[in-house]
Amino acid sequence: MKTRVVLLTGVLLLGLVSMISGCARNTTSNVAELRTSGDGTILDKRIIINHRGFDKRVAIQGLDVRKAGDILQARVVLQNNKKKTIAFAYKFEWYGQDGFPIDTGTSVWKNEWVKGKDLKNLLGTAPSAKATDVRLLIQQVKK
Repeated sequence: MKTRVVLLTGVLLLGLVSMISGCARNTTSNVAELRTSGDGTILDKRIIINHRGFDKRVAIQGLDVRKAGDILQARVVLQNNKKKTIAFAYKFEWYGQDGFPIDTGTSVWKNEWVKGKDLKNLLGTAPSAKATDVRLLIQQVKK
């Protein structure tokens, strides 16, 4: 009887751990958290890849954010891990101090490509001095 209770407790505990670890997965997008150095006002940036498997084809080499006067500028370095040219689209979204997006016409999808095993710099400039944070969205497109 005692062995049966211990075995049943172990099975239930294993099942609970499996459920918790299964719920923690993010299957809709790949979110890369990167830290930047600087004055400490902007520490975490998000790069969201909206295409399953695209994060295996490219690697984010870095994200830099700086202020040019009162305007934020962002640079993301993307590397193609494959031998063939990859086409993709990207857009920068800018956020105000309240955490809400700044609604402007500058956050539009831009088509770009990167040759095999090459690097590509993606540059973005905030639409106004109200921007305090940035997010980059990337998706693969067919050539």
